[in-house]
Amino acid sequence: MKNRNIERKYYSVRYDILCKQEKFMDNFKRTKFVSGLLRFMNPGYGTCKKCGLPWNQCKEKTVHYDEYNGIFATCDYCWYHSTLDELKEYYTSIYIRQTFKNTTLKNLLECVEKEYNEKKMNSYE
Repeated sequence: MKNRNIERKYYSVRYDILCKQEKFMDNFKRTKFVSGLLRFMNPGYGTCKKCGLPWNQCKEKTVHYDEYNGIFATCDYCWYHSTLDELKEYYTSIYIRQTFKNTTLKNLLECVEKEYNEKKMNSYE
C-alpha cells in the first residue's frame, strides 16, 4: 500500500512538471524571436495574427460563420488569451485581405462574439 501511494505521488508530481514544461514551451515559442525564426524556417505557411507562429507549428481556432464554412485568424492559444476587441480586429483584417462570397463582415464579427461569449461561459463552469 505504501508503495502505491509513493507511485501516485511520483506520477502526480511528474504530471505537474510536464504541464509546466508544456506551458513554458507554449509561451517560449510565441516570443518575437522564436516565432520570427519559425516563420523564416517555414516559408509558405500563413501565420497567427497575434503571435505570428506559422500554422504548421500551432493549432488554429476556427470560427464557423455558417454550417459548412469557417475562418481562422488566431491559434487556439491566442484565442483563449485575447480580448474580444483584439479578436474582432484580427478577424476584420483577415476578412479585408480575403474575398468572402458566403458572409458579410457583420455576420463574421457576430460569430466571433458568439464564440467568445461561449468560451467565457465555459471558463466559469
